[in-house]
Amino acid sequence: MLLRAFLLSLFVLLFVPYGVSDAQTTGQTRNNSNNFQVFDGTVFDTPDYGSLGGCSVSGQMQYSGGTMRFCNGSTWRNLDSGVNNGGCSTAGQIRRNTTWLEFCNGTNWRKINPTHIDGACLNEGASNNLCNDGTANDAAIADTSAQWRWRCDGLYGGSNSGTCYKNKPVNGVCTNEGASNNLCAAGTANDGAISDTSAQWRWRCDGQYGGSNSGTCYKNKPINGVCTNEGASNNLCSAGSANDGAIADTSAQWRWRCDGQYGGSNSGTCYKNKPVNGVCNNATRNACSAGTSNDGAIADTTAQWRWRCDGQYGGSNSGTCAKNKASCSSTTISNCSLGAIASGSSTGSCAGGYSGSCSYLCNNGAWSANSNSCALTPVNGVCNNATRNACSAGTPNDGAIADTTAQWRWRCDGQNGGSNSGTCAKNKASCSATTISNCSLGATASGGSTGSCASGYTGSCSYLCNNGAWSANSNSCSAAPTPVNGVCDNSSRNACTAGTSNDGAISDTTTQYRWRCDGQNGGSNSGTCAIARPGVCGSAAGGSAVASQPSSNQCSYGTYQDLSDTASYWQWRCNGNPNSPTCQRARITSVNGSCGSANGSTTLTGMPSGTAACSAGTRTNTNSTVFGGFTSYTWDCAGSGGGSTASCSGSGSSGGATCTGPTGGTMFDNSCGTFSGYNCEYHCCNGSLTTQNCQGFPYTFNGLCAANCP
Repeated sequence: MLLRAFLLSLFVLLFVPYGVSDAQTTGQTRNNSNNFQVFDGTVFDTPDYGSLGGCSVSGQMQYSGGTMRFCNGSTWRNLDSGVNNGGCSTAGQIRRNTTWLEFCNGTNWRKINPTHIDGACLNEGASNNLCNDGTANDAAIADTSAQWRWRCDGLYGGSNSGTCYKNKPVNGVCTNEGASNNLCAAGTANDGAISDTSAQWRWRCDGQYGGSNSGTCYKNKPINGVCTNEGASNNLCSAGSANDGAIADTSAQWRWRCDGQYGGSNSGTCYKNKPVNGVCNNATRNACSAGTSNDGAIADTTAQWRWRCDGQYGGSNSGTCAKNKASCSSTTISNCSLGAIASGSSTGSCAGGYSGSCSYLCNNGAWSANSNSCALTPVNGVCNNATRNACSAGTPNDGAIADTTAQWRWRCDGQNGGSNSGTCAKNKASCSATTISNCSLGATASGGSTGSCASGYTGSCSYLCNNGAWSANSNSCSAAPTPVNGVCDNSSRNACTAGTSNDGAISDTTTQYRWRCDGQNGGSNSGTCAIARPGVCGSAAGGSAVASQPSSNQCSYGTYQDLSDTASYWQWRCNGNPNSPTCQRARITSVNGSCGSANGSTTLTGMPSGTAACSAGTRTNTNSTVFGGFTSYTWDCAGSGGGSTASCSGSGSSGGATCTGPTGGTMFDNSCGTFSGYNCEYHCCNGSLTTQNCQGFPYTFNGLCAANCP
């Protein structure tokens, strides 16, 4: 009873009959000619899912047997669409959910009015005639040779899809030996499916849309022609095809070309040399008129050189080639006297003063020794004391015996096994008294002598007398030193008029080289010596442009001196010895805009230009306004390089050709202006009025009008 009362009250709320012209809201229900209808926001849906038995009270709505039903006056009509939309627990409860009604069957909310379903294609599915939504209609669209085609029709008032399709299978078909590799007559090239070989590019043409794949597709790689020169026969190629007629043979060679294949390049000239038989040339040793000389093939004799001329490229060898050797003239070699002979061995005789035996071989006019034992007779050493290091016989040996202070001594060594002499000697000459390097020496025969320092000198001295000549052992005689004070010479760097320059004693400055002249023999040092150093521009020279004269790093060396600047550069110099060249730093030049002579004029006949408009800067933002027969002109003179902009103005009442504005006002020639109630800029040029830059209301003058006549 409670459930029935609940349903009845809900039905009274929901199911109120309306006329067709009544106001409609989403979820509104009505009994329309004994049909239950629900307004989904667009149309009234009529849910009816079959008969559930007879009834008599038209418009009655009832939950029974797990479903909701409606009486049309004779039959209970099923309102259960069979579509679940979430869980619930109160059987028979009814609710509105967006655009449809739902009732609870005790477990799930069930839709009463269906949702419109638009047809949606399922293209390229497992088969043709498939839909993601709606019902497939195969007859709606005709198939093509490449595709099956159909349409998915909408449900419950939903729209139909467009053309649905599934591509028909395409089998892979190779294009072998085409313009390039990886070509297919049908299907998709798959380069990685089959590995290339050294001779071919290989691939597969994969089928599409379930079609079968091709077998192996191929294109032969280019083969360049490569000669096989000097092979087993002529007309051979390592690669490519032999073309015997391409190149003519010569008398010495067969010639041909190896043509490339599959687009490969042809070889150059290929060749095989024709056989050459060996032929002797006996006029010259080891010479051949034809073939190659083989000196080792046949042994020489004492009278002849012999060789063979070997054939080339399969030609035969010559017989024995020969040339007679030259004879030897009489001569003496290493104290062996030899007579003339044609060839072979000859026994000679030792020359006068020599003893022993000798034998030589004559080979083509040249002697070579077999044996030679000719040797000199022994000589004993004999002194000649009349002359230093002289011998009557033998060889002088000065180092064999040491000299004394009174004598030169030596030995005369024997020769060829002879005996040496005893000591040879010659007396040395005596030394006269003398003074050497302020050392006074007395006369002495030989040996050492101690002298004395001359007047005005101090120290000691000793000299050696050897064969009349004095040589110093020691000499420290020297005059008493005079002190020398250091004196600067500032005309040159590190120079001194007196004393010794000491460059490290005083540090240089950026403007001067500095040093000291140190005194000698106890003399005093100078003060600071200095000379100006060459001027060198500092890091402030160069670099990007600046707005003011640099105030630091002007000079690396030298003294800063300001110079007159130019319009483009700040300038200075670093004075020194010599001065630096002119140092420069680019300057930022700014120009302030300045009004010209037309500024403030009341007699203008048009927009000023040139220096009349701006004495400095560039004219911009031109504007003119017409008021009756009077024109007001404004313009700006824009500065540059950071300079300021000046605002200028003037006016005029006549001049040149005039134009009549749309409101009757007068505009002067070569001027722009606006008129109240009009949304364009007007340009007067040579008496003709044109419009520019028209726009909507409200209109704002933007100064874009071209105010200069052509």
